[in-house]
Amino acid sequence: MKRTEDFPSEDSKVRKRLYSPPQDFDISREGSNDPTSEYAPRDTSQDATVTILNTPYPHTCSMARLLDLSLPELELISEFTHHTHPEILKANAQPDLQWMGRPDLLASSRSLKLAFLFLASSDLAQKKTQQVVGRYPQMPVNTQERLLREFTNLLKWFKYESQEPNSLFRRDDILLPTAIYVYLCGLAIGPQLLPFFTSCRQDLAGLCNSIHNTHISFSGEFQPPAVAYPVLPDRMRTLLPKEEDLWAIVDHVLVDENIPTMAERRHIRTVLSTEIYAMIELFNMDVAFRSISHLSSWCVFNTEKFNLLRQEQNPYSTIVIAYYLAYCHLFHSWGWWRDRAQYDLYDVVEYLPDYYMEYVQWPLAVVESFEWTYEDLLNGKFRMDAEKMKSFR
Repeated sequence: MKRTEDFPSEDSKVRKRLYSPPQDFDISREGSNDPTSEYAPRDTSQDATVTILNTPYPHTCSMARLLDLSLPELELISEFTHHTHPEILKANAQPDLQWMGRPDLLASSRSLKLAFLFLASSDLAQKKTQQVVGRYPQMPVNTQERLLREFTNLLKWFKYESQEPNSLFRRDDILLPTAIYVYLCGLAIGPQLLPFFTSCRQDLAGLCNSIHNTHISFSGEFQPPAVAYPVLPDRMRTLLPKEEDLWAIVDHVLVDENIPTMAERRHIRTVLSTEIYAMIELFNMDVAFRSISHLSSWCVFNTEKFNLLRQEQNPYSTIVIAYYLAYCHLFHSWGWWRDRAQYDLYDVVEYLPDYYMEYVQWPLAVVESFEWTYEDLLNGKFRMDAEKMKSFR
């Protein structure tokens, strides 16, 4: 068989190394006709075919190419990894960190990658904004339009991946972190573009409720109907600020003559009590773990009956939401909350009848001030200060 040699012509070093004769090679004897000489011509027809190939060398590859990112996107992922993500982890309880995702999961889900990019882009936009309205910077209109387009694209991919039957997206370690980050993106986009609560379901609360129901359908977890019962006795838990006022408002439902029948009054009171007990439970979880993630997610667990009251613009559901937004206003030091609870509260109480306005005077007074923080809410200082503020009772 014919001997073949395959050398890449561009690799001169390999060629020189393979063609160089052995050290004991005598050039004077090359071409000798002595048949006994080791340098004499010989018949190579019976030799096996030998293919000598160049040794492959590893080629460098950029991190952007490995992660399927452009260079601007790689810069945003670096911003998210070193600044945004650590802040998000600080706001969450230790047992919940396993659900907060890791930046290395972005290759598993396009919607998760888009959420990371959105949060980093939003943080950078806040840092670069010079115009300040109230306490926090007000992003320019063109920046808000760009963020709205990015958020719409994120929702499109989230819907697409959730409907894909064989997608890795349905795994809990990908789906749940993505849902959490979609909610954080909805908070970060601001109340002007995505209100928290409205009379219809086209708001952030409705979006989060839908995502929660999607996760339940994927995981197969049974969601029992919520029942209005106290989680813990008062002496064994931390009370919400102005919790006594909140219960007094709910009890007032039974004597409200604007509600025609007693059966309807009892129904509304039961629905409101269920939501307040859920708020109490989530708040005490945050107190135990020194976090804000549980109370922030109260809207995710709103029952369908409460959502129907919201759609009907029931004044008592509006009052409960007003108190909730007053609590969330103390999260203003976190980049995705800022001062949005203030504007959300103004939108919520705008259509509240004058007869019920006295019940929301305390929440309106709270959102006017940035004196308190989430630490004051968790350690009880805000509750003590709230007792000194004017009450409707």
